[in-house]
Parts: sequence; C-alpha cells; structure tokens
Amino acid sequence: MAKQRPTASTKSPNITDDDANPLGSVRAMIMGMSAPAQQAKDDSQDDEADAFEGLDDVNGGSDDDSDQPASNSQIRAALTLVPTPIGNLDDITLRGIKVLQQASCILAEDTRTAGFLLKHLGIKRPLQSYHIFNEHQTIERLLKRMQAGEQLVLVSDAGTPAISDPGFLLVRATLEAGLSVDCLPGATAFVPALVRSGFPCSSFVFEGFLPVKKGRQTMLNRIQAEDRTVILYESPHRLLKTLQQMIDLMGPDRPCSISRELTKYYEETVNGTLQSVLTYYTQKGVKGEFVIVIGGQQLQS
Repeated sequence: MAKQRPTASTKSPNITDDDANPLGSVRAMIMGMSAPAQQAKDDSQDDEADAFEGLDDVNGGSDDDSDQPASNSQIRAALTLVPTPIGNLDDITLRGIKVLQQASCILAEDTRTAGFLLKHLGIKRPLQSYHIFNEHQTIERLLKRMQAGEQLVLVSDAGTPAISDPGFLLVRATLEAGLSVDCLPGATAFVPALVRSGFPCSSFVFEGFLPVKKGRQTMLNRIQAEDRTVILYESPHRLLKTLQQMIDLMGPDRPCSISRELTKYYEETVNGTLQSVLTYYTQKGVKGEFVIVIGGQQLQS
C-alpha cells in the first residue's frame, strides 16, 4: 500500500461555551412551541396521519402498530442507561432529557460532571456516585431499591455507560434479579471515529483500552492478525508508545486513523498509516482523548 500523508479534519464550533447557551434550542423544544409553530406542526401531523391511513387502505389495513415509531418517553425499566454528550452538549437526546427528569435517582460515574450537565438542562434529581471503585459494594443496595419500585438511571462521565465505563456489573445483576433494563441510543466516541476513518464498517472489532501490562502483547498480536477494522481507546500519555509498539509489530504502512476530542472545538481526525500518524503527533504534541482505528491486515500491501 502506498504511504499516505496524514489528513486532518476541520474544527467544529465549541458549543460547550456558557456564553453560547448550547442547550437553548434543546430546552426550547422541551418547554414547548409558539402557537403558530404548534399549529403548523399539528397540521403537518394530520397530513402525515392521512397519508399513513391511505397506505393502510392500499395494504389491506393493519391493527398491529408494533412497527410504528414510539413517542412515549416514560421510564419503563427498573434501570435505564442514558448516554451523555462526549463534548458537544447538544448531543443529549430529547428522550434522554425526559428520562433524566423522571429518575428516582441518577447514578453517576462522577457526580460533579453529572451535576454540571443537569444544571445546564435545568434538571434537579438526586445524584449518587457509582464508579469502578464502589460498584461491587453498592450493587446489592441498588437492587433492593429497584425491587422496592425505584427507577434508577445510570450515566457515565461521557458517552454510553458500560462501554469502557462502569455499568456492566449492575446491568448483569439487575437482569439476574429478574428486573428490567433499558438503554437509550446516543453518544459514543467509537462510532463516529470508525465512520470518519474511511475503513470498512460492515464488520469491525471494538477492543476498548489496551491492557497496560498483563495481556497487552497478546492483544496486540491479535490485532496484527485481524482482517476486520479494529477500534481502540487510548489515553494521551500512552498514545505515542502504543503507536510505536504497533509499528514494531505490524509495520509502518498499516492503515491507521486517529480521532481526537470528538465533537469539541479542537476535534480532528488524522488519516494515514501508523508511521504517518505517529510522526504527526510526535511533531504536534499529544492532548485530548483519542480513538485509534486500525485497518484490517488485508488493507495493507
């Protein structure tokens, strides 16, 4: 494969600036519309309903509405996982906001981070810490609360809970107790990084963070032999070391894409090879949170 020069994406507006009132549009939609806008919306919905009725007539009609989009945002599960923005506060979903408003209690990886988001959203609900250092000790108490009828919501600092963040143990225990679990769709870092890489998306492997010591070489060997696209998370202080280890094992020309600070003002995606992206970040310096996407070995020639 011919060597590629690294290419970086353009910056996106930073809507996390307080002066920009990033959640204004979202909150306006939650609070309601003006009368003319609401009337126009109602008229549009009436037209859409007529169109769907016409389709039912053509298809012989149907009493089964299971294929119709749901609009009910009531909490229906004992435990609900709500993705939170990974940088751009407008990435919170309308349904996520409504579920947070209804929670008996919000379990947060960091109550300070969650409190900042809730303040911006104008939501006041009880907060409780739930993180990697206390999850084993708190699960039984949380199960008893859900069995008593409380509806708990779990959030991480950024992204979808249980994806390289606490949540898996609580989800498993909740299901084993015969209680229901729901997970809302929403923000996560690896999906946009995968798409922006330009590598095949039909089949891929998400490995999360590489082990720091034990098992690290084993995983690197597995990545080296992988035909599918591989996605990793990496911290800034280990990025250059990880790239150099991959070059030593896979060669300098293995296709590689790195996305940094996704959805934030200084976000960028650098596409090239392992060697070209290593050179780029060695010269530029390393700051932010990183997603590494490695092309399958069949892309390397």
